[in-house]
Amino acid sequence: MKINNEVLKTYLKQINCNNIINEVKLNFEENGISCLVMNQENTIMVSNKLANSNFIGYEKSGIIVTDNLSLLIKILDRFDGDINIKKDENLLKISNDNRECEFILVSEDFIEDVKKMPNLEYKNILKIDSKTILDSLKNSDIVEDKFSEVKLELKDKTLIIECGYTNKIIDKHKLKDKYENFTVGFNVELLKKTISTIEGEVELHLGKNLPLKIVKITDNSNLFYIIASRLE
Repeated sequence: MKINNEVLKTYLKQINCNNIINEVKLNFEENGISCLVMNQENTIMVSNKLANSNFIGYEKSGIIVTDNLSLLIKILDRFDGDINIKKDENLLKISNDNRECEFILVSEDFIEDVKKMPNLEYKNILKIDSKTILDSLKNSDIVEDKFSEVKLELKDKTLIIECGYTNKIIDKHKLKDKYENFTVGFNVELLKKTISTIEGEVELHLGKNLPLKIVKITDNSNLFYIIASRLE
């Protein structure tokens, strides 16, 4: 089967979350590729689906398992344009007109299955551009003191993003709708590494004492991140 290399790389980078997750099962189902995975610290869950319409000559070829997703992405960086991919026993074969690669896969038993996404209900669902969030999170690189948590606060029609413990930078983003007032915190590096994989508008699902759910749905893909909260 054939696919544009950039489309496949984007899909895999969203799962990889900038080297956070490397052990994955990619299920080539009838409707496309699906992946449900959690990092070893159980702080982030990723569900990502890529429709078969992204492929030419798509094949339902079962499960492909790797323990080194970062390396696979680096290999794909060596290809341009459309690529052919094929599973051949314990190998994933990747090729185009002038380059071929054989990437070693691991057994399905190597990685424990994540059964299902948790059923979480949120009253606060807001839409915002991913670049807006990422720009505010970059404030964490500027404040002098070392810290790991970023505070997200909903206050009426404003999303407030606070970085820093002693030295602080606080951004305020006006929203169209009014939301309940509360503050919740998350690991700032984890949030930066996930949100940087997404372009355009995203949905943030926020709730008091609940994990953050980030959603990006298009005609050809469904991406969900669930990130554990750090503050009561």
